[in-house]
Amino acid sequence: MTAIRKWPASLIVLLALVPAAVAGQAPPASVPDGRWIFRAPILQITTAPAAETADEQDFVLELRSGPRGMLTGSVSVGLRMPLTVTKPWHRVAIADGVADGRTVSFSAWQYDQFRSTLHYRGVVDGDALRLTITRDTPAGPVRREVVARRSAQ
Repeated sequence: MTAIRKWPASLIVLLALVPAAVAGQAPPASVPDGRWIFRAPILQITTAPAAETADEQDFVLELRSGPRGMLTGSVSVGLRMPLTVTKPWHRVAIADGVADGRTVSFSAWQYDQFRSTLHYRGVVDGDALRLTITRDTPAGPVRREVVARRSAQ
């Protein structure tokens, strides 16, 4: 007990908070950490301008912020098509991840016949992540605005 009295009060408070942080509590509303989910129409990419189709993709973003603004995680994509045909999910690691306050940016490889990279930029707004996704195509960049929702799972 006498050893604790010699510790600075701020360290004792910090040690008291560690169990609550480790207990799996949700991150603060301004932090990008967590699982984010959204659905968006597929862009048909050709040499002509890109067009949306009736087919949709489900996206799951797993994001973790780290020291010095580093952002790591993954993007999982599943494909929904008419007539309830569902293609398997695939997960890719994000690259170039940066978290700066409520703002995030990262890129992820899109595995399809066009072998392109999707660039994500967004802002955390509570349980919403407002994203602009940009994809370079033969006809020029295509941008899509989406809102991902924070998931409890």
